[in-house]
Amino acid sequence: MTTNPVHESLRFRFNEQFSADQLPDELDGNEFVAKHENNSIVCPEGECTEKVNVADSDPPQFVCPKGHINPYDESKRFYFDIDTSRAIEELLSEVAIEGQAERDGGLAVVEDSETTFVVVPGDYRDTLLQNLGQYLSGHRNICIMTFTNDCRDGIKRFIDRFGGLSMVVQPPNVKRKVSKFTSLVDIRNSVEADYLPENEEVPEDLVQKIHDNPQFVVSELINYEKIEGSKAERERMEQLSTLAFSQLMNFPLNSLGMADRGNRIPDGFGFIFDRDGSNDPLLILDSKSVSSKTRAYPKITEADDAQYRKYLEIAEDISYQHGISQRAVVFISPEYSESKIHDFLDELGRSDLDEFRVLFMELEALAALLLLRSTHAIDRKIRLDKGRWEQLLYNLVVDPKFDREPEDYELERKNADVIDKQVVVEHISQSLDEQRSKEEIIKTIEEKFKEFDPHKI
Repeated sequence: MTTNPVHESLRFRFNEQFSADQLPDELDGNEFVAKHENNSIVCPEGECTEKVNVADSDPPQFVCPKGHINPYDESKRFYFDIDTSRAIEELLSEVAIEGQAERDGGLAVVEDSETTFVVVPGDYRDTLLQNLGQYLSGHRNICIMTFTNDCRDGIKRFIDRFGGLSMVVQPPNVKRKVSKFTSLVDIRNSVEADYLPENEEVPEDLVQKIHDNPQFVVSELINYEKIEGSKAERERMEQLSTLAFSQLMNFPLNSLGMADRGNRIPDGFGFIFDRDGSNDPLLILDSKSVSSKTRAYPKITEADDAQYRKYLEIAEDISYQHGISQRAVVFISPEYSESKIHDFLDELGRSDLDEFRVLFMELEALAALLLLRSTHAIDRKIRLDKGRWEQLLYNLVVDPKFDREPEDYELERKNADVIDKQVVVEHISQSLDEQRSKEEIIKTIEEKFKEFDPHKI
C-alpha cells in the first residue's frame, strides 16, 4: 500500500480515534492525525467514578478528588484521531477536483452538473451500499475512491449492477485513475454532442434480479440456448448482453437507438482504454446481438437496408476524430451459422469499411469473461502479461490466443474470429504468468458452468 499520508489516513473511517497504545504504526507521525489530551479519565480505583487529574510529581501520578492515587499511564492520558475532512480536501486538491465535499453517512460526496466523486474512507461495510445506491441510481457518471482492498471489492460488485459510467479507484496512482475517469466522461460527451444517443432503460425487474444475485446475468447467458429465439427473447438477450458488457468495461455499452435510421450512436458502443498509458482509447467496439433463431446479420451494402452501414460510418468517423487505430464489431449470439458469417465478412470486405475487425462471440464466452471479471481479475490478485484486465480484454478482441483449427485460419485471414467459451479459457490460460492462478481461474469457470447448467460440461 502507498505511504502517501493522505491515502494512509483514509484507510480508516471518518474521524476514527485511537488510544496512544492502539495507534497503528502507519499513522505514527501522519500529518492528518491529531493528538489530544483526555480530560475524562475515570479513576481506576474500585468502583470510583471520579475523573482523575495528573499530579505534578516525579514521576507523575493519577489523583482523583477522593484522594485515590494510581500510576500515571501515558496511553490513557492522550488519544489520537484522524482529521478525515482535511485529508479528503487534500485528496481532492491532489486530483484536481473542485467543489465542497459533503458528508453523507460513511461517504464524502462532491457533485457537479454531470459528474459525482465519492470518497469512502475505511473498510467495507454493508451500510455503505444504501447511500451509494441513491447516487448510482440518480447520476450518470460516478467515480468512487476507496483505500482498502475489501472496500474496493465490495463496492465494485455492487456498482456493476447499475447502468451509467461508474468506476472504483484505489491507491496507488489515484490521480492517474481519476484522470482516466474524466477522460471517459469527456470522450462520451464529445461523441454524444455529435451523435445523439437514445438511452434505453433496462427493465426494473431485470435490474432487481441482478441486485438480488450478481451472477444472474451469467446464469441467463449460459442457459440462453434453451430459449426459443422470439423477438421478445431477442430483445431480452440484447439487454443481458448490454449488462454483461457494462460489467466487463469501464465505459458501458448501452443499447442506443437501433430502431432509428438517423444520426444515432450504434448499439452497444464503447471503448477499451489504455490502463497504463495516456488514457487514450485503444479500441472502439460496436456490439450487435444476432437473432438466435435466424442468425442473420445486418446488410451494409444493399440500398434497402443501409442502417448498419450508417452505424459503421459513425464508428469510423469517431475513430478518426479520436485517433483510434483499432475498431471492432462484436456480434453476440448463442450460436452462429458458418455460411452466414462468411457472407457478412465477404460483404464487409467488398465495402470501404473493411478495416473493422469482426468477432462472433457466443453467449457462453461472454459468461466466461464475466466469471473471470467478477471472481478473479481484480488488481493484485492475478498477474497478467502485458498489463492487467483491460489489456487481456483488448488482446482477446484484437488477437486472441488459442489453438486454431483450419477453419479458424480462414476467418483470421478475413480479420475475424469466433469466440466461444473454450477460446476464452485458452486465452486466459496463455495470458497468465502464474500457474496456480491459471488453474484456479479455469477451475472456477468450469465449476460455475456446471452449477448453472450441468448438461453443458
